[in-house]
Amino acid sequence: MTRPVNPYLLSRIPEEQSFNTIYQHTARLAARPKTPSHEMESLRVLSDQLTAEEVSVGEMDGFFFSYRIPQIGKEFDLLRFSGGKCLSIELKSQPVPLQQIRSQLLRNRHYLAHLGMDMDLFTFVSGTRECYQLTDGDLLTPVPVSLLAKAVQAGSDQYLAEIDGLFRPSEYIVSPARTPEKFLAHEYFLTQAQEQIQSALLSAMNDTVGLAWFSLTGKPGTGKTLLLYDIGRELASQARTAILHWGGLSEGLQVINEAGIGLSVLPWDVLDRDELAAGSGLSGDVCDDLSSYSYVLVDESHRLNPQQFQTICRTARQYHQRVVFCLDPEQILTTEDRKHDIAGLVASLPLTESFVLSEHLRGNRQLHAFIQNVRDLNDAPVAHMDYSDVDLGYAATIEEARSQLAYYRSRDYVFINYYRDARSDVSGIPADNPFAEYEGGYDIHHVIGQEFDQVVMLLDQSFFYNEEGRLEGVPRPDPDILYPNLFYQGISRVREKLALIVLGNQPLFDRISAILQK
Repeated sequence: MTRPVNPYLLSRIPEEQSFNTIYQHTARLAARPKTPSHEMESLRVLSDQLTAEEVSVGEMDGFFFSYRIPQIGKEFDLLRFSGGKCLSIELKSQPVPLQQIRSQLLRNRHYLAHLGMDMDLFTFVSGTRECYQLTDGDLLTPVPVSLLAKAVQAGSDQYLAEIDGLFRPSEYIVSPARTPEKFLAHEYFLTQAQEQIQSALLSAMNDTVGLAWFSLTGKPGTGKTLLLYDIGRELASQARTAILHWGGLSEGLQVINEAGIGLSVLPWDVLDRDELAAGSGLSGDVCDDLSSYSYVLVDESHRLNPQQFQTICRTARQYHQRVVFCLDPEQILTTEDRKHDIAGLVASLPLTESFVLSEHLRGNRQLHAFIQNVRDLNDAPVAHMDYSDVDLGYAATIEEARSQLAYYRSRDYVFINYYRDARSDVSGIPADNPFAEYEGGYDIHHVIGQEFDQVVMLLDQSFFYNEEGRLEGVPRPDPDILYPNLFYQGISRVREKLALIVLGNQPLFDRISAILQK
């Protein structure tokens, strides 16, 4: 649990190693921070300026320094909550463009707005002793340091000593499919990594004329789908743009289609319709539904089959389109997917540029570490992790598993099953499927590209750990299914709380429970 510090007392420590040692101790940080010397100097100059404005040492109590929202990674230089008001101070060692300062303060306001507090948002440039404030009308206004000093003095009493619980991922992570209103209102911010790729990809696409291929890869939780949709809305302001969405269109995606922003979200079955036409003797060389678009963005490209991939390529060549394949080569759910090797086919194209999004975004750091450790017992975090957001239960029978699932679903956990209920008319799953006994929830294929605050999943005797400590799956009832991959696809949808129920598999339960004891 991060604790606040006094910037003045901390800034008196001159040497970098000692500074970080005391900072770690005072703030109760789990890992040793790496505060660079220029940030130490900025903190010292600010403290000196506040002292010159007759701010006492005691009035500088209660600040969180270099605070990161645990689930998101968004960082604030100095942050304090007191008396229903939030004071945020960003530090710059040297002058930067004013638009950059304004953008950062607007971003800070966005991340703090859901708290419902009055906000004072400042930036202090230590190299010039200049101070700026975000004022009414989103204006960036130069202000004297004395105004900042008064804000510090006004909030020196009754400050909050613990703030991690104030922030929830659902307040910041926008899913175009689940929260289309936030997407359409642009009530989201991209991470620095996302912004860099967005800028580079848009620039590369605008620099090309006619046919061009691009790829964007990223693991689950890196925010590649939001990035792709953000790029799509930018391209739609220039020319007709389509996003090919794996699976059927949800109500949220229909909302985007009806918003009139020039962006069309199309289901993949538009590709299959042309494939069927080809089988009936009609023209199936290209996809007529895509022919009118200048830009085609393909989400979850690794799930294409070879025929669909070739249809996209033929259409792009005939109509001189620019195409972005968004994919995760590791998200292979079946042996058939592995044989298709769509990632390899994409790589074999004469790509203009390839982009990789590696920064993990969705969920909190503890859950991410737990998930990686469950997948591979040797992939344990170096530092101690608080797994209080993880529940692990054991069920000896199917009835006990159903009861526990009902318990978690009554507490708003989303149940993600490996298949739909076998009794469903559209499932097509054989009756001997071990996961056909559980009704409701979502199946793996209908949560792709989505995320949920709370998730519950089952693990039965279909799973085991091999000699190297990696999670494996038995080849039944369908040898084409890769159970560990299905499990990872489902479990990586979680943002805040996770519950796992192990059914009739004591060895598996014991090994997972041992992770919680580390």
